[in-house]
Amino acid sequence: THLAYLELKYGLTAIIEVNDVPAIIRLSQDCKLKIIDGQIFLDNGYRLLPVRVMPDEAAGRVKDEMQFIELKAVNDKAIYQVVSVTHGKLLGLVPREINIETKIDALSGEIIKREQPWWARFCW
Repeated sequence: THLAYLELKYGLTAIIEVNDVPAIIRLSQDCKLKIIDGQIFLDNGYRLLPVRVMPDEAAGRVKDEMQFIELKAVNDKAIYQVVSVTHGKLLGLVPREINIETKIDALSGEIIKREQPWWARFCW
């Protein structure tokens, strides 16, 4: 059982707190959050997309330092877009900050896609 708390801020920011772990999320402009019978849904204007994975769980799937998390609708699916950063040295010499964008299914928690710059493979 999870104890959840939802606070909608003005604009496109929401705070979802689950088991005393708060997560600030951004909502994409065309989406709204709705709660029906204790279940959270993302309303994209056409369909209600269920959100079963809470933001703290989605953020936990990313191993890097999280910058922000955004809940959005993509291809009739609710997804979390997590932007994170890690540090490495290009060719082991030049310090670089590597921005990583991870897309996570808000229904299953599965990582859909992880994108990073092409040169990141040369960092260690």
